[in-house]
Amino acid sequence: MAKLVQSIKQIFSSSKASESFVKLIGSDRFKNNFYERLPGNRHYNSARRFYEPADYSNVRLSIDPAWEAWLRGTRKNPPTLDETVAHENKRQQLENKSVNMLPTSYGRDAAQGGTGSFPIRDEYEINPGTKSRQKQDPNETY
Repeated sequence: MAKLVQSIKQIFSSSKASESFVKLIGSDRFKNNFYERLPGNRHYNSARRFYEPADYSNVRLSIDPAWEAWLRGTRKNPPTLDETVAHENKRQQLENKSVNMLPTSYGRDAAQGGTGSFPIRDEYEINPGTKSRQKQDPNETY
C-alpha cells in the first residue's frame, strides 16, 4: 500500500514540477506574454523561449522588435519597461519629424540646374570645405 501511495505522489509531483519549469518573463504593449522554459526538465537541456500571442489571428505582425530579439536569442536579457517606453517615444518622434529638403533642386536633372535626384540641405556642404549653396533668387525657397 505504501508503494502505491508513493507512486501516485510521484506522478503528481512530476506533473507539478514540469509546470514549474515554465516561467513568465513579461509582456509587451500588444499584450503578448513571453515565457522561458528553464533547463532541468528531462526533455529540455537548455532554456527555450516562446510567447503566447494576445490575438491568434494576427500572430506574426504584433511583436515588439526588442522582444523578438530576446526570443531569437540575440539578446541575453529581456527588455525592460523603461527601454520599451524610450523606443516607443523615439519611434513616434521619427514619424512626426519632417525632412528639410530643398524642393527647388530635388528631382531636377543636372542639365536643368539641379543636382540630379540628390536633395540639397542647408546644414550640409555640397563640396568639402565650401559653404552651402547661396540663394540666387530672393523668392527661391529652401
